[in-house]
Amino acid sequence: MTNNGEFHPVPGNIVLIPLKGTVKLTTPDQECTIKNGQLAILGPTDSFYLTAIDDVEFVGVVDIK
Repeated sequence: MTNNGEFHPVPGNIVLIPLKGTVKLTTPDQECTIKNGQLAILGPTDSFYLTAIDDVEFVGVVDIK
């Protein structure tokens, strides 16, 4: 899972919850790694892309207004 370094806009508040594996979350301002048991919260003014570190399953919950 990668978007070749192209950022996706966040359509609303979003929560990314890894169920399995590890994913690298990159925003224009920072980079972090999240794995099972952790989560990331992005606001509607953010943009991001994801890179799988290993085999990943995750849920994304989006609050679109």
